[in-house]
Amino acid sequence: MTILALSNILVAFILAIFDIRYLYSFEISFICSILIFFSSFKSMQKKVRMMTELSKNDSNDEDTSISKREKFFIGTRISFGLFRILSYIFLGFCIVGLINNKLFFIIPFIAGTATSSVAMSFWLLKEKSSS
Repeated sequence: MTILALSNILVAFILAIFDIRYLYSFEISFICSILIFFSSFKSMQKKVRMMTELSKNDSNDEDTSISKREKFFIGTRISFGLFRILSYIFLGFCIVGLINNKLFFIIPFIAGTATSSVAMSFWLLKEKSSS
């Protein structure tokens, strides 16, 4: 988590030098991207654990094939998580608010998304190597 904070502070400081209004787009993008990424990660992690437990229980059975319909429903359940959908709704409201107040700038918004993606990737690598 320190990687996230340091990357946010560093890029926010650089953007504040240019224009303080850029900071709004950057921070909204950074925070919403982290919310989306983290909620997706946690829901996937929970679903994978559930699926591995089910496969361990079913490993004793002889017939372990999964039909295409069951695979579709499993994929759909993994794709749609409550917190993930709420994070996207929050992002939408934030973008509308920025546009209405004439504070939406695309370059800082993309920078916020990219910064959070890189920082979360490093966080995942660190968590994977520690476990």
